[in-house]
Amino acid sequence: MASAGDSIDHPRLDASTVEARGAFAPRWDWAFLCAAAALSVAIAKFDKALIGPEITDATLIWVPAGLALVMFLRCGVAALPFAFAASAIVNVTITPIDTLAATGRCAVAIAADLSGPALGAALLRRRFPQGVDNARDLWRFWPYACLIPATISAAIHTTNLIAAGVFQPDERLERFSAILFADALGIFLIYSLYDLARSGVSIRPKRLTATHAAASVAIACPFLAHLVAPFFIALTPLAMIFVGMHGAPGVVAVANVAAVLALLIAAAIDLQPFIPLTELDGAVFLSVFAMATVHASLLAHFHAREINGLRRAQDDWRKRAETDSLTGALDRAPFFDAIAADNAAKRRGCLAVFDLDHFKAINDRYGHNAGDRALIAVVTTTRNALRGEDRVARLGGEEFGVFLPDCGLDDATRVIDALRRTLMDLTIIADEQRFKLTASFGLVALDPAITVDTLYRQADAALYAAKATGRNRAVVAGAA
Repeated sequence: MASAGDSIDHPRLDASTVEARGAFAPRWDWAFLCAAAALSVAIAKFDKALIGPEITDATLIWVPAGLALVMFLRCGVAALPFAFAASAIVNVTITPIDTLAATGRCAVAIAADLSGPALGAALLRRRFPQGVDNARDLWRFWPYACLIPATISAAIHTTNLIAAGVFQPDERLERFSAILFADALGIFLIYSLYDLARSGVSIRPKRLTATHAAASVAIACPFLAHLVAPFFIALTPLAMIFVGMHGAPGVVAVANVAAVLALLIAAAIDLQPFIPLTELDGAVFLSVFAMATVHASLLAHFHAREINGLRRAQDDWRKRAETDSLTGALDRAPFFDAIAADNAAKRRGCLAVFDLDHFKAINDRYGHNAGDRALIAVVTTTRNALRGEDRVARLGGEEFGVFLPDCGLDDATRVIDALRRTLMDLTIIADEQRFKLTASFGLVALDPAITVDTLYRQADAALYAAKATGRNRAVVAGAA
């Protein structure tokens, strides 16, 4: 769910990023496994010390399920002993093993803790080998990686707890729902952080923006709902949708986790604004609300990125359609459209047309590859010699056009003559060969009384006059 900048112009996940991210190939990483297992145990002990083992409490019980999934996802079967050890320590801490029945219940709980994440990792590796990177994948991610594995774990845990007499059979649906949505939330959030880290995206902000402000609002809303008015909780998903639309992947992932933590902490204080519900229903509602908020944020993020990808593709195609593929200069149509617009608006400006002298002889003597290198060098040199607002176009073969907006004829004459001398001093190096070239220019000032076609014909006639009088010179239309 990761892909980096903090604006709506999201970066594309191109082939190089996919290659860097890599497929979910299991590999041995003992340091990662030890750290993940230790974190699972630490969170479970923190929960027990702070609140207690009761499943209805708004705690961090969702984290171990997500950690176990990324352990299996990253290391495959090698994660089993580490995940088993972490689950065993947690379950023994909660339920001391003092009888054979207690030992059996602990074994079933461990199996429940491992079965869902292991299945989720297998489904993720099969269905999303390169990770979740678009809105369509996100919709498929929920059932395959979250709901199916969490359902299996929750069913085993619920049956085990009923058999142990922890709660009554008539509570099974509520208890099952609480465990299901807590585990699903954990898998979703921890996986999103893991995918972010795996993609190598930086989460360090370059500058504070409206996206960071929206993320701060989303984090503050649960506390405002508790301290000020319950309606503030409704602003959480709205703020997170804004973060998803405009934020970089790192900001979105971290903001999602921070917003969920804020919801859990606020709920642990008072469960407001879900206070009209029972404690158990409030815990279920909290998990569902958090998942819906995160899902909406990521959907907005993926859709915004896809829309911007389409815009970039359109811009890229437009640029390709408007430029010469060899030299990068403008093509005829956009070049003359720009001149026509200024001419119709009665703005001053000048059009120059130039042709490389004896270019066929260059091709014949040095080869067509050398000729192509010469054309590229001429366009590059011309651009460097002109202003940023001036336009250069390849009109065909070795003929080029230069449009000098907001430029009088006297100034244009000096600019074009300087360009001519610059091209005369240019040395082309191609295929270990060195040669020089010259160019002949025709120049005309814009005139709203005549069409662009007529302007071009006048400039072209001046160009031919320059060639007829010795080449390597510039001639102004009407002065030939």
